[in-house]
Amino acid sequence: MRFFRPRFFRLFAVVVLALAVAACANPFKKKTPPPCPSGIIVKDASRKVVYREGPGRDVTDILFEASLPRVLLSCRYDDTGVEVTTLLTIVAARGPADTARSATVRYFAAVIAPAGDIIGKREFETDLTFPINIDRGATTDELVQRIPVGKDISAEEFTIAIGFQLTREELEANRKAGPTSLIAPAGVRPSIPSTGPSPKDDFPQARPETSQ
Repeated sequence: MRFFRPRFFRLFAVVVLALAVAACANPFKKKTPPPCPSGIIVKDASRKVVYREGPGRDVTDILFEASLPRVLLSCRYDDTGVEVTTLLTIVAARGPADTARSATVRYFAAVIAPAGDIIGKREFETDLTFPINIDRGATTDELVQRIPVGKDISAEEFTIAIGFQLTREELEANRKAGPTSLIAPAGVRPSIPSTGPSPKDDFPQARPETSQ
């Protein structure tokens, strides 16, 4: 059940001039289009736990917890490239320390080229509102990325990577056992995708929010 807010549409274009070719050279004018890029949730950025101000890091200090359980991709090809639509699900739970019944969570969507370089990256914010007597639920965002693909490169070779924007502390907590989850059943950690990269220190979500 979606209770935070309606699904909305976000758009950003990925400029890859070196890969753009004239329409007459595009090999993808077929009834059956080539496969979509891979969609992954970055393992160490698939969960975000936010605490109230202060040193406390007990479960009673949690304002909210959010997780990224899945991402779905679909594609539409034309003469200039491929338009990739990404449906991103965010599951969240209100913590014991919350009094506002609302929160804002930031996440990123990055396009990774076949060679592994990040060629486009945008950050987004989603406002979460918890109605009275409802302390957990899910919402879906819709993102659209446009990738020009060249003569010898298929969109299948690209990757769309999704993850939360994390502080250094949040990133390190995700890499460890982490606190008790408000979303998963008692004693069970939220499911984290087994695929997808574990971010290095220079990956986008590893930078503290205060430095951006």
